Parts: sequence; structure tokens; C-alpha cells
Amino acid sequence: MNSFEFKLKQLERLNRDDNGKPFTIDNTDNKDQVIEESIASKPEISTDNQDDTESTNSK
Repeated sequence: MNSFEFKLKQLERLNRDDNGKPFTIDNTDNKDQVIEESIASKPEISTDNQDDTESTNSK
């Protein structure tokens, strides 16, 4: 076994949780929830300012 293979084996061992299951970077079960939360956290764009501007210009 060369040094690259040895380092790869070490990384594979480090990339496991306490139960020996590999960690997953992409959690597809949670993806929709995260997207919904990020959309909900964005401020809504109000069109009130445009309406006010049009009404003051027309006076």
C-alpha cells in the first residue's frame, strides 16, 4: 500500500459517524425544508412605494 492509499483509508475512517455509517454531505430529506425556510426569510418587495409615487406625480 502506497502513501496515497494509506491516506485514503484514513479519510474513509474519519468520514464515518460513531455507528460506522458514512456522513452524507447532501441531505435530500431536508433539502425542501431548507429551501422553504430561505424563501420565507427573504423580505417581501412591496409595491406601495410605486403606487405612492404615481399618485403624487399625477396631482
